[in-house]
Amino acid sequence: MTATATPLLPAQFAELEKFVAEWALPSRQERYDKRLATSMDELDAYYQAVAPRAEEGIEYLNGFDLDDLPEPELNLLRLLYSLILVSYAVNVFQQPSIPDSGAAFFEMVVEPAL
Repeated sequence: MTATATPLLPAQFAELEKFVAEWALPSRQERYDKRLATSMDELDAYYQAVAPRAEEGIEYLNGFDLDDLPEPELNLLRLLYSLILVSYAVNVFQQPSIPDSGAAFFEMVVEPAL
């Protein structure tokens, strides 16, 4: 008898599973740290893969109670949260960090409820 692997994402988003280990991070701080530690080529690759599926992902997740998401759906939500942070680097800053911010840091004290 062989064990069946638990899917990391809902079946219709399976092609994005390669990003789960690195980008389905539980906190905003972890996602931001990941963005800062990632090259622009890697950020752009993530953005180009996930952004076209974002609206479909949001629509899919709207069918679930956010307080009781199964693991694959929670991973999808976290990928979308990471997409938000990555989109600033790709579309606005053209670099992982905020330009001309030096050592300044804005600490977020409230995160989405999950």
